[in-house]
Amino acid sequence: MNWDQITDNWEQFRGKAKEKWAHVTDDDLTTVQGKRGKFLDLLQVRSGCNRAAAEKELQELLLTMSPAAVSVPQLAGMPDNSDGSSATS
Repeated sequence: MNWDQITDNWEQFRGKAKEKWAHVTDDDLTTVQGKRGKFLDLLQVRSGCNRAAAEKELQELLLTMSPAAVSVPQLAGMPDNSDGSSATS
């Protein structure tokens, strides 16, 4: 899901965010009002993590909400480069 979809479905996101981050309150999410940067700032403060870690946590949650997160089976004969390695090394 991209952030525009999140703002359009803010109530759904609020519920998922509260499930993932128990320390994020309704008041916090009301204050953020769908603003991505403010949400990342909030995660940093509440979790005590840096921006990169907050960004990673947010991306993980967005993937669980995305229809694209449905796993596609690896094609036969195609290398699995999920470790980030190149098949042409």
